[in-house]
Amino acid sequence: MIKQRSQLNDARHQLYSNTNFQIFSTAQLEQLAQSANLVHLFGGNQLFQTGDKATHFYCISTGMLKLSRLSTEGHEKVLDIPGPGDIVALASVFLPEQTHTYLATALTDCEILAIPDAALLEVLNSDAPLCIKLLSQLSHQVQNRIEEIDSICLKTAANRFAAYLLSNTTSNQKDCHSSRPTAVFKFPASKSVIASRLAITPETLSRLLRSLSKQQVIESKGNQIIIRNLGYLHELSNGANALKWY
Repeated sequence: MIKQRSQLNDARHQLYSNTNFQIFSTAQLEQLAQSANLVHLFGGNQLFQTGDKATHFYCISTGMLKLSRLSTEGHEKVLDIPGPGDIVALASVFLPEQTHTYLATALTDCEILAIPDAALLEVLNSDAPLCIKLLSQLSHQVQNRIEEIDSICLKTAANRFAAYLLSNTTSNQKDCHSSRPTAVFKFPASKSVIASRLAITPETLSRLLRSLSKQQVIESKGNQIIIRNLGYLHELSNGANALKWY
């Protein structure tokens, strides 16, 4: 339970400013804030492990997490890289076994709001329309995962990487066929983590960067990429172009 006024105000601010909680009333957000805890994680520390009892769900205020699972051979598969504003482990609230099904590790120093599952269930039990709205949110997440599986099964590594760049760029230009720098992308994690997230090998990611650079589609500067031909990436992500590999 948050006891210090400053912590309570921080919890309120995080809940009120997060668009994922817009479906909740002010009174309901206050109820969640009163029961929440602020968690500070250093990079490399774990928020929870696979099989841990799920007692809370989490709202990321600052920093990045890595959600992953390990194969029987010990190989890591990165499922997602959530950042500020994202909610983690919400679905676990409704699982009968109430255990976490993946590992959550801090990629950077993080500040996270931990909200007890019981507090959310108490709010939902008294508001049936809210349940429907939350179910709609969760359904969208399921649909996104289905589309991701579709991408992994039916699209090439180049298609997936192009789509990933486009979905994570910042751009001030609307002309996607401009030959000038049109967008900027910054890797939120190591390239090996990004490769796992896209279901490709680090070597394939390196070849993709080299091939796109050779064709002057991008310019790579450390962990930052300047996109020189946004239109080409759009076509590549849709399968309209075939990448020439180097």
